[in-house]
Amino acid sequence: SWSPFPYLCAAFVASNIWNTASYDVNISGFNDNIHCLARCISSVIAGSELAILERN
Repeated sequence: SWSPFPYLCAAFVASNIWNTASYDVNISGFNDNIHCLARCISSVIAGSELAILERN
């Protein structure tokens, strides 16, 4: 079920993990790879939107 997904996204954005992350210009990302998790969530959102569009 996708119903709790918006709450997961809100918890992720409001999480304290962003306070400990620092951006590293040498790798063009965060030092703790939080950008990978953010990209995964973004892909899941895009995929779910595509699935909804294809159903209609």
